[in-house]
Amino acid sequence: MSLVGDAVGVALSGAYVLVVLAAAWLLSRAGASAETARKVVHIGLGGWWVIASLLVGSALWAAALPAAFVVVNGIAYRTRRLSFMAREEGEDTPGTVYYAASLAVLAFCAFGVGEPYVGALGVFCMSFGDGLAAVAGRRFGRRRIAIAGGGKTVAGSAAMFVASFLSCAFVLVAAPPVGAG
Repeated sequence: MSLVGDAVGVALSGAYVLVVLAAAWLLSRAGASAETARKVVHIGLGGWWVIASLLVGSALWAAALPAAFVVVNGIAYRTRRLSFMAREEGEDTPGTVYYAASLAVLAFCAFGVGEPYVGALGVFCMSFGDGLAAVAGRRFGRRRIAIAGGGKTVAGSAAMFVASFLSCAFVLVAAPPVGAG
């Protein structure tokens, strides 16, 4: 891809990220819990990878947007901004920073070897698998799994498995550049 094509791809994928953030913010303003808004962002950002895979060719350009959000999220975490994505009091961690950092590393590595679908496997497990696991675990989780530190539930673990399996199956059968083909 060309420099202009990569810049357009980053701009369009950035617009998608802003739409996801705006949706979460609007939900929080409408009375949704911070955890709901947080999961909208967590799950919704999985779609960023599809846009980046279709429109960005360079590893540096692909990693630029999530790298920028490492900084933005780091500042927001330190200054308690973007409160609509913060966890409840006492549970707050720099998870948003780690999430963006993992996207940046996956983008740089996967686009660097010319196989964006490899990174999609990790991104989709993280966004859809982990995101839906938390939703299912909080909503339906009554039985805890003792071997996982006590905080994990059977429902959440099952949701993680199913969502990760299905999203990975999609990546492996989807056409390049999003999937392996």
